[in-house]
Amino acid sequence: MLIGEYTTHPAADVFPLLEGAEFDALCEDIREHGLREPITRMRFKGRRVVLDGRNRLRACLRTGMKPSWRDYEGTADGVLAFVLSCNLHRRHLDESQRAMVAARIATLAHGVRADRVDAQICASTQNEAAGMLGVARRTVQHARRLLDHGAPELVHAVDQGELAVSAAADLCELSYPEQVEAVQMVATGEASNTRQAVRRLEERKRAAVPRPERVDARVLHGDAVELVRGLEQRPHLVVTDPPYGLETHNTRRGGQDYADGQDYIFELLERLCAALGAAVDPGAHLYFFAGYTHAAQVKALLQRHFVVQDNPLVWVKDNHTMCDFAKHYPNKHEYIWFCRTPTSIRRLARCVPDVIECDRQRDSTHSAEKPVELLSLLIEQSSVPGELVLDPFCGSGSTGVAARSLARQFIGIEQDQHWAEVARARIA
Repeated sequence: MLIGEYTTHPAADVFPLLEGAEFDALCEDIREHGLREPITRMRFKGRRVVLDGRNRLRACLRTGMKPSWRDYEGTADGVLAFVLSCNLHRRHLDESQRAMVAARIATLAHGVRADRVDAQICASTQNEAAGMLGVARRTVQHARRLLDHGAPELVHAVDQGELAVSAAADLCELSYPEQVEAVQMVATGEASNTRQAVRRLEERKRAAVPRPERVDARVLHGDAVELVRGLEQRPHLVVTDPPYGLETHNTRRGGQDYADGQDYIFELLERLCAALGAAVDPGAHLYFFAGYTHAAQVKALLQRHFVVQDNPLVWVKDNHTMCDFAKHYPNKHEYIWFCRTPTSIRRLARCVPDVIECDRQRDSTHSAEKPVELLSLLIEQSSVPGELVLDPFCGSGSTGVAARSLARQFIGIEQDQHWAEVARARIA
């Protein structure tokens, strides 16, 4: 780093410079009382460089005071310890600022030969650097991620103590312009924290997406697995209710092909998930309905293919099952497992609790028909207008009705010819 005509030592540059009111106060003090602490320099790679006192040197240059100097008298091995001692003694850095210093220290030697003098100032590992600065290694990892992928404005905000390093690291998945905008939102009070800033950015992006002039909605008749493998477009969202338990879904899957019952259905779902993993968009969300009797089994299956949210969404219906009420509590809910692809960074549209109350479909002819209102909520949460929604077991087409009403493209797949025709008619 250059300060006027003076070059600074790499070890000194791991600490952020003073800015704003702090630096103004230092300038005023030097203007009034002079430079009471000399600036330390040392010979490094054949020239004299500033080892300690960068802020005092800047203040001297601003106020016109002549800087006074002293030479570093320690060894090359002690340079880093000297810099840390001087700065940590004088400055009150928070944990995030110290983590940023540790991350810079841990990477000073990258690309430096061991026989060069500047390799002697480096911490060999993040653990060592974290120990020097008294911070957790995980916090240093956040700082390293920020230095690698953060916009300069975002790095600066953490260096100045304006943002926590963990919160800033979460912003690194955004583009540089979005990172800068998020920082500005927090700085101006438009957002109270980085998570709210990201949410506001997502809302703006969703609002800016134009509704497509034409919505393509299709229902394909045939085997779900084979048709998913043959999709030419990558779905951005999957919403489906697999046909668990033929004894309760017999109007949906007739014929000898499913005569093996529930075991066959789970084998089918296993093959379908493998096909979906290769067919969907890398950032896709997926929702799978599951009754309480097989929810755990469905989750275990889904976890072999996707990242599954630990807690299921709970759809509370306006009716309950029949049972011996003297011995059992009747069931009045159904589970929905929310999944992501391993590479997905797509965010949900808004904060919705995991318990969703919605009346069942009153006028349905299909035994497993889901309410359009509920499906619309899931579609709005995980897609924007124009994106493609897929339902591999579309039944009577409720997912397609919801998708089309929200200006999403839709592909439904249905094995039963009768229900495929019903779905086409409803969506049309």
